Amino acid sequence: MSNACTIFVDNFTDNTDISAGNRLGMLIASLKTDILAYKNSILPGGCKTMGKTDKLIEYKIIISAEECKGCERCVNACPKSVLKMGKKFNFMGFPYAVYKGEGCTGCAACFYNCPEPGAIRIVKITEEED
Repeated sequence: MSNACTIFVDNFTDNTDISAGNRLGMLIASLKTDILAYKNSILPGGCKTMGKTDKLIEYKIIISAEECKGCERCVNACPKSVLKMGKKFNFMGFPYAVYKGEGCTGCAACFYNCPEPGAIRIVKITEEED
């Protein structure tokens, strides 16, 4: 029995043509690797059928204000709308994206859409951090 997540993973990984010579191609290849790694485990957004003892994995987003150029690509890419543009400016005079504090599923859409390497990190929240 397949669910929507499995169908997405199979369609994305089987039918996506990439050229590995450019940055976008490398990001897509990395995304494909991540998707295949998660296919048989809990996918971002809880796509696996959850058992009574399974815990939903929680994530947080860490944005480097000094790296952000205020392009809003991460804000627009987030399917859960957990990012917004802040009202403060970084040292370059750009407003920067901020995490609203909860709701991140770890899908990494913000990370893969950001043109600045190292500006966005997605971190799994451990029980010690709760």
